[in-house]
Amino acid sequence: MQALELLPPPPRGILPPPDAFLREAIQPDQIHFIAKTFFIHDDSVRRWRRPVASLEELYRQGPRGTGAASPLQRCCDLTRAIASYDIKAAGRVSMYPSFYFQALVEQSGEGFADEHACAAANMKLLDEANDAIKFMSLQGCCLETLREQIELRDIAAQMISRTFATMLRRAAE
Repeated sequence: MQALELLPPPPRGILPPPDAFLREAIQPDQIHFIAKTFFIHDDSVRRWRRPVASLEELYRQGPRGTGAASPLQRCCDLTRAIASYDIKAAGRVSMYPSFYFQALVEQSGEGFADEHACAAANMKLLDEANDAIKFMSLQGCCLETLREQIELRDIAAQMISRTFATMLRRAAE
């Protein structure tokens, strides 16, 4: 059997580390709620929000720093490990949290209140598409263009979920 080699992580600067996302998603006043949900101490959640050493740094230097690997970091590590031998399977694993979130949005029934709200959301989507096109034409392929495109994709996904939730609500009426 051939020895497997772990793929290198994406270059820094392309994708912010998970702790940066968690600092934005888990505000200080929400730490206790998250800790209680996971049956852990508040300090564990605080450590998730701090920078943590990469796997390579841990292998070379051992544990350092004050951060702790968060569930989000572990998800990234798992995806990377699977991608080392099966990139398609890693893609399916990495999409699961997105599908789970989409199901939560649809389940929450956060559809459009009326046709006006739907039209306003569509206008926002068009504005985001326009911004992404401007960045691409002015800046070319750069980090800011990628951010604009990701934001556009996320808004489009929310629109699809909200439209689906609206359709479910109307069908139930």
